[in-house]
Amino acid sequence: MCVIAIGYGAAANPLTLQLRLYVRLAWAVLCCQGCSSSTGSSTYSTGGHTYTTAEKCGAGALTHAAVSALNVAGLLARQLAASFGDRKGFLQVSDPAASDALYCLLLANFAQQTMAVHDSVAEQDSGRVTLPEQHHRLLLQELGIEWLQHSELRKHTSMATPWEGLAAATVALTHHMNRATVVGAVDASSSGSSSSSSSGSLRVQSPSSPPVAATTAAAADSVCSAVEAAAMLTLLQAVLLRAAGFESTRFQDMVRLLGGFLKALNDAAREAAAAVLLQPLLTQLLPACLAADKAAAAKQAAATSSDAVRQQLPGPAGQAGADAAAASSSAPPQVPTEQVPCLVPVTAALHVFLGTGAAAAQVREAYASHPQQVCQSLEAALRLTLQAQPAVPGSADRIGALVTAAGQCVCTEPANDSSSSSSSSSVGPALGRCRSAAAGDAAAAATALAQLQQQGQALQQQLQPYLDLLQQLLQQQESDALQPTTISRGGECGRSTQQFDQQAEQKHEQEGRRRKQQCSPTQLPDNSSSSSSSSSSSSNDGSHSTSSSRQFQQHVEQQQQQDGSGQQQQQQQQQQQQGFQGKQAEQLAQALQQFGDGTCLQLPVPYWCCNPDCTNISECSELALVSRKGSRCSGCATARFCSKSCQLQCWKGQHAPVCKRIATARKGQQQE
Repeated sequence: MCVIAIGYGAAANPLTLQLRLYVRLAWAVLCCQGCSSSTGSSTYSTGGHTYTTAEKCGAGALTHAAVSALNVAGLLARQLAASFGDRKGFLQVSDPAASDALYCLLLANFAQQTMAVHDSVAEQDSGRVTLPEQHHRLLLQELGIEWLQHSELRKHTSMATPWEGLAAATVALTHHMNRATVVGAVDASSSGSSSSSSSGSLRVQSPSSPPVAATTAAAADSVCSAVEAAAMLTLLQAVLLRAAGFESTRFQDMVRLLGGFLKALNDAAREAAAAVLLQPLLTQLLPACLAADKAAAAKQAAATSSDAVRQQLPGPAGQAGADAAAASSSAPPQVPTEQVPCLVPVTAALHVFLGTGAAAAQVREAYASHPQQVCQSLEAALRLTLQAQPAVPGSADRIGALVTAAGQCVCTEPANDSSSSSSSSSVGPALGRCRSAAAGDAAAAATALAQLQQQGQALQQQLQPYLDLLQQLLQQQESDALQPTTISRGGECGRSTQQFDQQAEQKHEQEGRRRKQQCSPTQLPDNSSSSSSSSSSSSNDGSHSTSSSRQFQQHVEQQQQQDGSGQQQQQQQQQQQQGFQGKQAEQLAQALQQFGDGTCLQLPVPYWCCNPDCTNISECSELALVSRKGSRCSGCATARFCSKSCQLQCWKGQHAPVCKRIATARKGQQQE
């Protein structure tokens, strides 16, 4: 009882001296419980033997102490999971023994929680779902507390949730794996630089420590590597259990947590993780993600169809369905399940693993034992990476890594043993046919690529008039937008010319009056000629000014007439272009259809079907389309069908005239 009370108080201050003591004491209690259970704990728990009062009291005290130790482990896992959200990392404990005890307690809590989840899923599903391998047993065995799986304490409820236990174990495992690689590198460099290793070992050990301590430390290091491998496999088991229990949300969270664990490792630790997790990821986790995504899509489709049926029902049921549809439309939109598939974080983890040095060997070993699962996993990862290529940086490198892995699988013969998949026998001959036809397919692909390039250039030339027409339409829209401004400017120009004519006439009248006043009757007869000449010059000036104003007005009227005729021509041209555009749209659609048909005919895919009503090809993979052989039309020698039934079905209504036309054209070419 004192241990659990101290655990509650120490959880608030993780760096105190008391915490180190209590953590070491809790781990020692679990180890002692294991020793006592190996000697006789299973007997007194069932009541098969008779003990004295002192023995019963000691056994009960030890059992209560073990429960308290598990509670302390749960509290520490909860606290470390809370700090995991703040990215604070592992608890910094100066005492190495306390740090190792804390590490073992967190892994023990995680193993106990995984064991409880496994039992719960097994009871709920009753054998309907294939459960993953029980790696928690290996982890408990490596920790030295395998007694927990046979004791009544396996049903003990932890103080932390399963997600908190997984997060705490991930943080602890990351810290210890990174630290182990750093310490190993330092030890290797020091042993290489020092010529006398014995003197160095004497300096490291304290005088009070016996030689047995060095042996114990070396054994602990070897056990630690085995513990880390078992812990990583248990992490994978916990994720797969969520997929088996159809908990899509928790499954995605745990998969993201696993991806974060891989990214937080350094290079050496990531190499070690790839050696342990790459094969299970290809053979178990990626297929589980595919199954989870398909189940979520089927569930959503069923819900959509049920809503549609409810809306179509008459009476109160239809009204209730309509009310539910209205409520769902007014509610805020939710993200569909297929938009954020479980495959995304697992594919990211696969990309991390493929960048390690041991990836090639691991992929070959996985394909040799489970060829179908590996092919499905690589195909799904490649499809997802190609779809997300524009939005994800570095997609080219990821695609290259996946293609390299697929090439390594092609160059590997699958094993024909009992551990391989049942479909490996069907994959082997298909793989042999693919290899034998690789050279011919490569040449055909190169020829098809050249023909596609030529057809693309021809199609570009055919589309050039349509592009020019589109440019003309854009220019016409711009000119139509400028027409109101030109009309307003023309009206202002006409008003200005009228004002100019009036001002010119007023000036001429004023000049004529002024000259008449200057010519008085007292002038000499000799001046009559000069006055007549001046009057004639003034009249000439007036007539010249009026003629210039009339010419300017005529020029303005001509411009207005030209603008009006230009508008009429543009309207007529627009009407003609609209009619012409409809015909050209149909021609463009026909040209594109012909180009698409030619492209499909040039592709080096032997297993295809030209029957538009065929449903046999939709579920085939790329491997099936390349490896299988269907029927081929003997008349045109170009159309392919998946079976004779599809060929007969498509012959009368669709393919017969096309086949005759192609055969006639081919005979004409041969005669020429």
